[in-house]
Amino acid sequence: MGRLRWKKRRLLPIAVSDGTLGVWCMQMEKRQVQSSLIWFDNTEPDEKETFNTHLQNILSSLPESIAYFSDPNLKRSPQAN
Repeated sequence: MGRLRWKKRRLLPIAVSDGTLGVWCMQMEKRQVQSSLIWFDNTEPDEKETFNTHLQNILSSLPESIAYFSDPNLKRSPQAN
């Protein structure tokens, strides 16, 4: 947990990755979930401003076709074969 060891009781795990043993956590302050995201992946924890920022970084590194279907802002209609 590195420098975040003292915050251990204030971390809320929200996701786990089997392949990389990664754990995504959000911080709790005064019983409120904060917007920042902390990702533990067997190295020094990586802090992101928000979950959405982290997700957009991941999606931007995916192949274009996968990112296309992952974008909730795109309006897609069914195509006839």
